[in-house]
Amino acid sequence: MHLSNNQHDISNILVSLQSMAQLMKQGFYESDMADDLMERILSLKKLINVDSLNTVEDSVSNPTPKPLK
Repeated sequence: MHLSNNQHDISNILVSLQSMAQLMKQGFYESDMADDLMERILSLKKLINVDSLNTVEDSVSNPTPKPLK
């Protein structure tokens, strides 16, 4: 399967987010990890061009219940 550059970048970011989440789940946390996560999420949003996604501030001031999986 051939991925476009965008898909490749998105895939890489998702893998890194997943591994960071796994580390945090295991109790491993570094002070700059939250900044790193935010940076990667912003990169991901730019790549998939989602300006329609709510920011954290939006969801805090206007919470919408999320369906459970």
